[in-house]
Amino acid sequence: NDIVETITHDTNVLLYADDMKVWRKIRSVGDQTVLQADITNLHAWSMRNKMNFHHDKCKVLRSTLKSNPLLTNYTMADKILEITVCEKDLGIFINPKLLYNKHHHTIVAKSSQKLGLVKRNCSITRCTLSRKVLYLSLVRSLYEHCSPVWRPGRNGHSALIPLL
Repeated sequence: NDIVETITHDTNVLLYADDMKVWRKIRSVGDQTVLQADITNLHAWSMRNKMNFHHDKCKVLRSTLKSNPLLTNYTMADKILEITVCEKDLGIFINPKLLYNKHHHTIVAKSSQKLGLVKRNCSITRCTLSRKVLYLSLVRSLYEHCSPVWRPGRNGHSALIPLL
């Protein structure tokens, strides 16, 4: 894929199927200018290859611990890219501090719903194996999806898991 050739060497790119992430460490206004040029080059590449970006799906997620970060609006095709405070990426919610709190709460809520479904519908069977299979496939599998990434044992989140 030659799309990565349009990006400068200090700008990072991740490609996954039809999904792309571009990021750069912003230390100065010059870095902001280079990142904007990279975004412009990506848009030009997409136009040349007739593979247009969906502007409503292109977002900016700022990640910094600085008290006074350098802020700018990035544009693509003269449209300002939306700044987001939480984004779902490959099934995992992430925020600017790279924490997964929203993701964890979403998983707990989904698991509670599925557990309620299993409890309501398992009353018709007395087979322990059938109940276990339902629990493992519908409830437990939600916790195991990408668990090394969002680390459910961090920040007391694991305290909610035994309730399920």
